[in-house]
Amino acid sequence: MFRVLFANPDPKLCDLYEKKLTQQKFLVDSAADGLTALRKFRANPSHVVISEYQLPVLSGLALLKSIRSHSKLYSTPFIFLSDHHDNSVALSLAANEWIEKQQALPEYLIERIYYHLKLNKAPIINYGI
Repeated sequence: MFRVLFANPDPKLCDLYEKKLTQQKFLVDSAADGLTALRKFRANPSHVVISEYQLPVLSGLALLKSIRSHSKLYSTPFIFLSDHHDNSVALSLAANEWIEKQQALPEYLIERIYYHLKLNKAPIINYGI
């Protein structure tokens, strides 16, 4: 099973994506702020990180920088799921992808997760997507 860290301050959005990802056999760690997300990631590194750009306590950008600062974790796919419109800084700091929330159905995000896992050479099991 693959572990996904989902960092977003909206509890309804966290619940929706956690449910959809769990249905696809992902283990999901949710966090409402960046500091909690970083602590969870350090305790149990995820195969993929999905983060809001504007997280409380520690921003999504700071979360990305912290994960990218560790050489063993540098290749962990990091996807921003956000309504924030300035994606240039995040992408220049090696975010793998930027998806605008209003365009992101859960099924699309799951497809993108599988895509990044495949690029990262993780063994992929097709769960019917």
